[in-house]
Amino acid sequence: MLKIFNHNKLYIKYFANIQSTKIFDNSNANHAVAVFRVLFETAQGIVRIFARDLCCDITNTNEYVDALQKFIKEKNGIVKILLERRPSDTELETLHIFDMLRNIGKNYEIKETIERATLKYGGLEPQQINFTTGDDSIYRLEYNIDEFKAKCCFNSEKVTGRLNTLFDKSFSDNKAIPILLRA
Repeated sequence: MLKIFNHNKLYIKYFANIQSTKIFDNSNANHAVAVFRVLFETAQGIVRIFARDLCCDITNTNEYVDALQKFIKEKNGIVKILLERRPSDTELETLHIFDMLRNIGKNYEIKETIERATLKYGGLEPQQINFTTGDDSIYRLEYNIDEFKAKCCFNSEKVTGRLNTLFDKSFSDNKAIPILLRA
């Protein structure tokens, strides 16, 4: 398992390092962890996360949480999180990702939104999506949220710009409700 993870990470890191405009597939949960880790390592200023609730196995792995923590601590990076469902008080108190954010205590905001991000693709009905962006050119767009299937790119200002605009509009909407992590 670790060998596959490291292979995926090297493959993804290659695209990040050469600032490739290639769009590549993220086909499963293990691959998603590798993509997120490299996304957090590559981003320099801001990460935006639009997700269902951050209560899944991926976002609570040590790899995901450690990479996000390094982004915040070592780069003084800012993380904005927009959730479609407010995690329960128990989840907010016990899940690894929320514990890490609470302990850092800075450079993050979490809000709940009634908005749903959707994408119409290939003449099909609009699909619900999750996405994460890094700065102005990195994205991971999850089009199958149950199977963690996504399209990813480390150098697309056009797509990342559209996702950031969608995120920022929903995040600044007065209907977006702040979620506070109690110390």
